[in-house]
Amino acid sequence: MYAVINNNLYWYQHFRGKTIVLARKGQPVDYTFEEKGDVFQKTVNIDDAEISDVYNVKFYVGYKDCLVENNDIWEVGDGFPSSRPYRIENGEACIGTFGAVSGNGWETNGRDESYKIIQLSDCSSFSAEYEYSKKDGVVCSEPVTQKVELSREELITLVLTHRV
Repeated sequence: MYAVINNNLYWYQHFRGKTIVLARKGQPVDYTFEEKGDVFQKTVNIDDAEISDVYNVKFYVGYKDCLVENNDIWEVGDGFPSSRPYRIENGEACIGTFGAVSGNGWETNGRDESYKIIQLSDCSSFSAEYEYSKKDGVVCSEPVTQKVELSREELITLVLTHRV
């Protein structure tokens, strides 16, 4: 999950019974953050006034594949498993599906999971889906979902932004 604090984006997570935000070196931090190895952490509460948003986000592309006909929308992002490195900033993304699919660029990495590195230029649409726990300074009683249609460049920028 992510938190926006004073217009800065941080990782947000529950860890060992407390809620914390994490920042990497180079991200804006103040005296309220404690250094823990390669990161800085701060204990927070979702009700804190300085937190404007708390959310999770998923990124999607529209892509047709002749071997997986029942799926036209695919989740993409950093960290999907593959046999070689891929970088969204180079116009590549990795999609995955349950089941052993082979051929047409698909590879299986065991246990009925398959993946394929695709070119963003081959995609027909791009979107992000946010699920907010807190939005615009207000804690949500139920999660609020917002889907946003994007351009290819906007998708790349958002994925890179969420590498915090």
